[in-house]
Amino acid sequence: MNKTSTIWVIAAFCAMIIITALGIVTYRLVQKDRTQIANAYEADKQGRIRVAMWRMDTLAASMIQEEDERSVYEFNNPEMLPLPDRSLKNQANRLYYNSPETTNLYWNIVPQNDSAIISPQVYNSGYLTRNGIDDADNFGNKMKLKKLESILAEKASQTTSQLAPGSDFKSLTFAVAQVSLEQWAAAQLASKEDHAQDNNFSYKGQELDKVAVQRKNTPETQANFSLQDKNVRAKSMSRIKSSKKDSWELKQQIQQEKKSKLKQKTARKAKEIKTIKAQPLNNASSSKPNTNLLEEPFSTPFTPVWINSELMLVRKVSEPSGDLVQGVWINSEKLIAKLLAEIEDLFPDAKLLPVEQNFDQFLSVLKTQSGYRTMVKLPLRLQTNEFKSLSTNTISYFNGPIGLAWLGAFFAILASFFMLRSVINMSERRASFVSSVTHELRTPLTTFRLYSDLLASGMVREEEKRQSYLGTLKHEADRLTHLVDNVLSYSQIEKGNAKAKIESISISNLMSRMESRLSERASEDLMLINIIYTSDIGEQAIHVDTTAVEQIIFNLIDNACKYASGEVYGDQIDVKIISSRKSFIFQVCDEGPGVDAKESKRLFRPFHKSAKEAADTKPGVGLGLALCKRLARAMKGDLTVFTSKDTSGACFQLTLPKV
Repeated sequence: MNKTSTIWVIAAFCAMIIITALGIVTYRLVQKDRTQIANAYEADKQGRIRVAMWRMDTLAASMIQEEDERSVYEFNNPEMLPLPDRSLKNQANRLYYNSPETTNLYWNIVPQNDSAIISPQVYNSGYLTRNGIDDADNFGNKMKLKKLESILAEKASQTTSQLAPGSDFKSLTFAVAQVSLEQWAAAQLASKEDHAQDNNFSYKGQELDKVAVQRKNTPETQANFSLQDKNVRAKSMSRIKSSKKDSWELKQQIQQEKKSKLKQKTARKAKEIKTIKAQPLNNASSSKPNTNLLEEPFSTPFTPVWINSELMLVRKVSEPSGDLVQGVWINSEKLIAKLLAEIEDLFPDAKLLPVEQNFDQFLSVLKTQSGYRTMVKLPLRLQTNEFKSLSTNTISYFNGPIGLAWLGAFFAILASFFMLRSVINMSERRASFVSSVTHELRTPLTTFRLYSDLLASGMVREEEKRQSYLGTLKHEADRLTHLVDNVLSYSQIEKGNAKAKIESISISNLMSRMESRLSERASEDLMLINIIYTSDIGEQAIHVDTTAVEQIIFNLIDNACKYASGEVYGDQIDVKIISSRKSFIFQVCDEGPGVDAKESKRLFRPFHKSAKEAADTKPGVGLGLALCKRLARAMKGDLTVFTSKDTSGACFQLTLPKV
């Protein structure tokens, strides 16, 4: 590998390092920006999820509270009540006329007795007819009751003594209802302690430093926010109280007085009293108790549970005659639609999915682990179904600082390429120039030394030989002078120091000044100069640097003498002058071998002729045509190669503008 190739390889390697480094920086910046966009989107989504869960839990809490407020006696069927007052039987339960749209059926069941399920919304057709009650909804309620019986019966086999000790296992609903007031109160207390101790991640506890700000929108931070928010929701939902709960404290005191009087009664009665004694006090309200609530039996709050893909609200009712279970069969489709309507503006494509319940944990009042998308009051989990594409247009990143950096790097590499190429070309031209000049100087200097030694030593005595030697020395001196003039002129042009000395002269006078010099140069190679122009052109004036024009024409004639002389070529050199509307055209054509089309593109490059060509062909350093072209352009003209129909030799055309 030569020196030039090594330089280009090193330059390419450096450019590759720059591009690779810039590419890595760009990739990391783009990835960082995309991560920030994704985190910001996730933070916004998590915030909307928290708002949605608050809305749905608040709505669900109000609906369940409404059912908790419902009296135990509202679940009774007037048709089946053996009341002394017969007028009370001539009516239907108000739930028959006006039940919430989110419910399918209200029902009662006494597991200890092998009795059927009773609904306050189902009656015998005769009863309704006798009492003048519209039976339009009765048939539909009967069908729902039949379906409900199959649902509860199907799940009866799943109830075991481990799930609900002491139950008769008639139905899973009774096992669920075994979450009594005592257990429920314990669960509420444990829940409050867990909310206070288990989670140390607090909004207010975040230190507002630089690291905290950077971590604010990370997925892990948002997940912690959402979990904390669920705990806050659970606390808020637990504060919702009903008027029935306000009477529990007074009921507790009355039952304790009864217990002190009935200690000697049966074990069953003692067990019942003990259960009632375990009921917790409620200190949340100091309002006056409602005396009507003291007359109805104690009941636990409603507990939601999925039974055979149907959502039920179940509670236990304790009566002196025995415990019973009351429930509400929820229309899950309408309930879910109502909940989703609350968050339609946040998540228009959201869904609510049932949450699988572990009955072992559920019935033993263990805290069930669930995600922050699970509702507090209902076993439903939010599925947002929001699949927003975060793909960004990579090209858009190049509109800012990244694009400026790439543009700067591109122009820097491009400038370095041209600069390096220019330096290498200059180095090659200098090497070629030194080689050419060394060769061009060696021959005339050798001739000078030889001939001068012969003349100085007196060895040449014949006058004819002495004149021939002197003529040879003069010829070589002219050759050296021409070479030095070209080099100096080109050097001045390269430095920008050369200034054209414009003067006005007629075409005939201009050609007369240079004709003798041109003819003398042509005669050295036994060639003839034929200058052609009309008389009217000869009288026209041209504003040019006469020295520069003479140097250009002389160089063209000199090249013609070098490359078109000899026996195989013609001896004629035509110099033709043409006048156009805007310029004068000087055409110099010979009868030599001509110029190859490929070579014509490189003909005007400085030092185009190599040392080998100079040694093998004609003398010269390859600077004449480059100098001529630059001199022509300095006079706002041009020098080109053209093809002439009159000759197969080389033709050059010098174009100079008219004033």
